[in-house]
Amino acid sequence: MVQVSVVIPCFNAEETIVRALSSVVEQRFEDLEIIVVDDGSSDRTVEAVKSLGLPNLVLAANPGRKGASAARNRGIALAKGAFIAFLDADDAWLPGKLTAQLAALESNPAAVFASSRCIAVKEGTEEESWLYDRLEPRSGPEVWRTLLAYNFIGTPSVVVRREALAQAGPFNEALRVAEDQDLWIRLSMVGDLAFVDRPLVRVYLRAGSLSNENVLWRVENELAMVRRHVATLGSRITPAERRTILGTRYTRVGRHLYLTHPRLGLQLLSKAILQGDSVLPNLAYLVMSSRPALYAKQIVKPMLRSARRSQKIKY
Repeated sequence: MVQVSVVIPCFNAEETIVRALSSVVEQRFEDLEIIVVDDGSSDRTVEAVKSLGLPNLVLAANPGRKGASAARNRGIALAKGAFIAFLDADDAWLPGKLTAQLAALESNPAAVFASSRCIAVKEGTEEESWLYDRLEPRSGPEVWRTLLAYNFIGTPSVVVRREALAQAGPFNEALRVAEDQDLWIRLSMVGDLAFVDRPLVRVYLRAGSLSNENVLWRVENELAMVRRHVATLGSRITPAERRTILGTRYTRVGRHLYLTHPRLGLQLLSKAILQGDSVLPNLAYLVMSSRPALYAKQIVKPMLRSARRSQKIKY
């Protein structure tokens, strides 16, 4: 059996797919297969994949665009590896990624999947930061308690045991966003997470990515998904944990929406406050991010800059 199957969904990725595939080749890992699932590309993605002439490549194609979840699920169905690793067509692994994560999994038989820190790169610039930089990662058993409140796992960082994935089930193709978060929660209910606390992935952030196309999907999909898990878990989580989980989610999504959809953002932040989450910070955020406050900032900032410049003038 192949040790690792790398599943890469792609759609119109001719400009980035070679970078992604090259980062897999640079792992210098012999016992693996690379499964690329083209999700109805209309550009030269398939030709770019074939141009590398990779001997361990499996190239599949969906009849029409079905979405990343369906493409990943098809790749999983084709996979022969004992471990399945995910990579997106516009991202890249750093050298030694697979070796570090497989070592973490092998050292902890209770761990069913591994993740790591990711470097976020704004596409077309040199700007770098941590992906999920303000969210504390967790490791070990029952990580689902944290993942219900917030996600700290980047999809291209995940390596999972094949049998655990079969037990947890595939990506939920009905979710337009947060389908990866949903799977991480289900996997962490099967066993431990081994988190490698160093960067092993570069995630390239592009304007027009799915998360930016329609932020309302986060309400329709992400929050609904979390509420379903909370309802299903029942007495496994305490009332205090339930308030923390929902409050944290309402805060994060509410702040994301407030500037572009103020009414909906206000509703979610109000729910967060009622759950007892970040009451004073959320109230302060509402005041400082209100339209009058933002308008005042636009007026005051040029005045402050002008005052600073005048102070620097020497007579």
